[in-house]
Amino acid sequence: MKIKINGTVYELDSVKTIDDVLQHFGVSYAHGVAVAVNYDVISKDRIQTQTVCEGDEIEIIRATQGG
Repeated sequence: MKIKINGTVYELDSVKTIDDVLQHFGVSYAHGVAVAVNYDVISKDRIQTQTVCEGDEIEIIRATQGG
């Protein structure tokens, strides 16, 4: 299935949920990470159950320190 993540199209056949996507890219959603699917922010309690569909646009945002 083709999905867009942070503006780049990927073909990922082994992912079914947002949690799968994050694990595929080695992202821990425990601290400082926000995820939106098709401009809808996904709460942390939905990360493991929110399904991914063909053509979804996913934004993964990581908080960083700085000033």
